[in-house]
Amino acid sequence: MEKKLGTVKYISPELFEGNVATYDPFQSDVWSLGVILCLMLTSSELYELPCYRDARFKYLVTGRLKEVFTVWGVELSDEAISLMEGMLQLNPSMRFTMDEVLDHPFVTKLVED
Repeated sequence: MEKKLGTVKYISPELFEGNVATYDPFQSDVWSLGVILCLMLTSSELYELPCYRDARFKYLVTGRLKEVFTVWGVELSDEAISLMEGMLQLNPSMRFTMDEVLDHPFVTKLVED
C-alpha cells in the first residue's frame, strides 16, 4: 500500500488520489487550511475522505457548500462561505492562492477588527 502524506481528512484530493502531476504543495496547503477553517467555524468536519466515495465530499465539489451548512443548521456569512469555496476548489489551478486568501474580505475584516 502506498503511503500518503498528511492526515486524510485534511489532505487535498489530488494528494489523496496520488495525482502527483497536479500536486502543488502550496495549493494543497490552501485546501488543508480551508478544511481547518470549516472545522473552526462549524465545529464539524466536512467529510471523512476527500474523494467522490464520500457523499458529503460530493456536496462540496459540486458547489453546494451552503446547502451543507443549512442542513447542519449552521449560519455562516457569505464572506466565510465564499472564502471556503475558493480554498476548497477541486481543481488546484482554480483554488485560491495564499495571497488571495489573505486579500479576501473575510480575512481583511478580521484583521481590521
